[in-house]
Amino acid sequence: VDDMATASSLSFQGSTRAAPAASLTLVLDNDTASADVDFAGTLDIQNVATLNLVSNGVTATATSDVNNFAGALTGDFTKITITGDTRIDFDALTIDAAGADADVARTVTVNASGLTGLADIDVTVGASTLVSYEITGSANDDALVLNAAGGALTGGAGNDALTGGAGDD
Repeated sequence: VDDMATASSLSFQGSTRAAPAASLTLVLDNDTASADVDFAGTLDIQNVATLNLVSNGVTATATSDVNNFAGALTGDFTKITITGDTRIDFDALTIDAAGADADVARTVTVNASGLTGLADIDVTVGASTLVSYEITGSANDDALVLNAAGGALTGGAGNDALTGGAGDD
């Protein structure tokens, strides 16, 4: 995925909700050296159990406005693994509940411990109360925020900002 600074949206879909694809690897890396991938829309990936997200391309700077992605990530994953050398920012992480009608509780594991850039992961406050999150940050200064369903936040070695939701965190 290259630079898409508008409110564009991208959608990907695996086989079926009942038999999702095992995994999808998505690499965010701008063609231009040391340039980030500005994506202000929604990245919607459905019917995929595991998302492997690689955030690369901008290693020279760590300012707050230089990062890959800046939109909403939606889908029905049970696991998201984030690696790479570039800061990543989710304005909203909104994962669907399980079941054919998205009405069954599930836990989503987000692991950014392999990311050498910063991780800003915000689980939308309005997200489903049927979906709880277990989020592990990087070794840098991360900002991790939970929703009202409860969950767990694990910061890395950096000076992390961890914000629990209204649930049992």
